[in-house]
Amino acid sequence: MGSAGKEVDGRIVTFRWKKARDGTWAIQEWIWFFWKTRLLGFETEEEAEARVDAILSSSPVRWYVAHALRPGRLDEKKDNLRQAQEGFQKKPEWPGGAMNEARYKLRAECMDDVVKLLALLPTKISWFRIEAVVDESGTRYPDVLFEFKSDLSRNEIIGTLRLMDDAHVMYQTVQPLEAYTGERDFGIE
Repeated sequence: MGSAGKEVDGRIVTFRWKKARDGTWAIQEWIWFFWKTRLLGFETEEEAEARVDAILSSSPVRWYVAHALRPGRLDEKKDNLRQAQEGFQKKPEWPGGAMNEARYKLRAECMDDVVKLLALLPTKISWFRIEAVVDESGTRYPDVLFEFKSDLSRNEIIGTLRLMDDAHVMYQTVQPLEAYTGERDFGIE
């Protein structure tokens, strides 16, 4: 078992890795005076320790996204995402901000799907914007439109989205911004 931590925006973020009952390794985060399990199923202690190191060496934006993923009130999640978006916009030289970036747009069934995508690609998205889906009568839907810049190709983005559970709407609608229609491509299984 081991632990590591660092200060992020005036808050000490602490993680530990320990052996679980099934013999695999788990990563836990210290939150409000107790340890909360975050990630499970690492085969070796070295794998778990490397993941903690990667988490702690990542950006504050990644930290906000990770905290938007945890259970909690919707307004807190939205606030964390707003702070993450501000962080992206303040850093035009963000890692992954290559000259060959393209602008993409997709539709997601809910905000959590976008949060999960940001968590998968923290250094491959250099800018993003999230909009609510509202029809002509003013009715809001849980769907959101996600516009972003990335140096990944559309096929690489689709491949990443396929790694996520229930992301079919996202990978069937992702298009370069100028080609985006919002229509799903049912040919992509």
